[in-house]
Amino acid sequence: MSVFVPAQMVGAYADWCLSLTALAFLARSVGASRRAAELLAGYNWIQLPIAALQSLPAAAIVLPGGQAFAKVLVLPVLSIAFALLWGYLRRALQLDPVWTLCVVILLTLIGLAAQSIASNLAFALLQLVS
Repeated sequence: MSVFVPAQMVGAYADWCLSLTALAFLARSVGASRRAAELLAGYNWIQLPIAALQSLPAAAIVLPGGQAFAKVLVLPVLSIAFALLWGYLRRALQLDPVWTLCVVILLTLIGLAAQSIASNLAFALLQLVS
C-alpha cells in the first residue's frame, strides 16, 4: 500500500496534465483557441462528477456481498461517465460524433498509459529496493 497509493497519485496527476495538454492542442487544431481556457476549466469540473460516479462500484465492494453489486454498477457508471464526457467535449469543441469519439478514446488511452507507467515504475522501484 505504501507504494500503490503514491503511484496512483502520480499516475492521476500525470493523466490530468497530459489530458489538459492534449485538449489544449486539440482546441488549437480545431480553431477553438479562444475558448481553450473555458474548455480546460470545464473539463476539470466534469471530472468531479465522473470521479464520484466511478467511486460507487469501489465503495460497493466494501459492503457485505458487495462484489456482486459492484459488478452490476460498473456498466451503468461507465455509461454515464462516457455520456458526460462525450456531451461536454462535443459541445465544447464543436466536433462531429466520430471526432468526439476519437477524443474520448485518446483521453482514455492517455489515462491508461499514465497509470500503467506510474504503477510499473513504482513496483519496479520497490523490487529494486527490496
